[in-house]
Amino acid sequence: ANYDDAIDSFDNMGLSPRLRATLSSKEIETPTQVQQRTILPIIQGRNVILKAQSGTGRMVAFVVAALQKVNPRTRECQVLIVTAERGVALDVWRLLKEIGGPLGVVCRTCLDGDDGTAGEEEGTSRFVDESDSSATHPHVVVGTPGRVLHHIQAGDLESSSVDLLMVTDLDTLLLKQLGNPLEGIFNALTPSSSRSDPRLQVALYFDLQTPELLHTATQLTHRAQHSNNNDDEAARVVKIFVRKVPINFLHARHFYLDVDREDWKFETICDLYDILVGQQMVVFCNTREKLDQLAQSLQSPPSPLYTNPQVTDHETQVVARVGCMYVNQPALERARVMQSFRQGEIRILILATPLTFSDLELAHQVNLVVGYDLPLDQEVYLRRCGVRQWGMPYWQQRLVCISFVNGQEEMGLLRDIEAGIGDMISEMPLNIEEYF
Repeated sequence: ANYDDAIDSFDNMGLSPRLRATLSSKEIETPTQVQQRTILPIIQGRNVILKAQSGTGRMVAFVVAALQKVNPRTRECQVLIVTAERGVALDVWRLLKEIGGPLGVVCRTCLDGDDGTAGEEEGTSRFVDESDSSATHPHVVVGTPGRVLHHIQAGDLESSSVDLLMVTDLDTLLLKQLGNPLEGIFNALTPSSSRSDPRLQVALYFDLQTPELLHTATQLTHRAQHSNNNDDEAARVVKIFVRKVPINFLHARHFYLDVDREDWKFETICDLYDILVGQQMVVFCNTREKLDQLAQSLQSPPSPLYTNPQVTDHETQVVARVGCMYVNQPALERARVMQSFRQGEIRILILATPLTFSDLELAHQVNLVVGYDLPLDQEVYLRRCGVRQWGMPYWQQRLVCISFVNGQEEMGLLRDIEAGIGDMISEMPLNIEEYF
């Protein structure tokens, strides 16, 4: 880190009166530690690398800074926000609409599947406009890497007017192997002879720090700096590293179950399903292989979710009560799974890492999250439990999170997660059904 200046009030950040009034109307009055350090450097036009955990208000920091830099009277795309997850992109769009709408800022979404290919349900020639169908020149575009790159290359998204590129959850983006589309986007935005006003500002954030991630972040910001031919001290890349802080989970309760043996996990989840009388649940596995094994077991006897094939008009039909979501899943298949879960047909929805709660666009109806495999770190646990990018949960109703633990090594990992999130993870009580 090379920057620790903190502005403890939105009033001293140089925000426009209308933006400041809008924040007050949304009861956003006091900036978090992340917001105190991040908003002003972005407004000043500096390249920013932010390391901060989920739930610290980092997305609000990026959105507020972006809205301050946008000129609503100029009908062209000025800010491009790229995120690895469709659910996060939709959350960013909703936040932009809520805060930027009163300012006259128009935002569009540009979404795809996790594999970086264009989502079939959204067409191939125009990106989705969920804010104003009559607007043809959005000020801010937020989307996933593959879809954004597709529309830049197709000429639907004019890149020459973009002044600010923001990348959220760079660690997740690299984990999902979406680095190539991001590189393509950056190359399209990097000043060249085709740009009449060569400038590009980059701001990005992440939580899980690795050498590869730091290298990528530094490379992107330095390339933007050099392409702007600006090497003075004021243009130096700002690196802000914020220490982890306890998260307020509000309505969430955290429990664990010691299953003793790996092969007892399946019986445990079946017992849990029976005890809770078919309560819908989201189950997380660490690998695609584990997801496939669990899904097959849950749809075979003696699983309580097994459904006998029904013969109707000489056709055999099986009512699916288990659904799966994973990286590189075709967009239409994922849409069908989510629709079935939304309608209550699917009772257990299994997700494989690195998918998280933000990949669900129906999180409001989820009351139970089960960690079939214990996550390897605190950040993944937070995302599985649905902590929003700006510090609030995806849910307003009570949420119960149950983690399966196998052996002393995993129990030690659980205690590390417990210390990291600042909330107690207790052994699951016998009367668990009373928590719903």
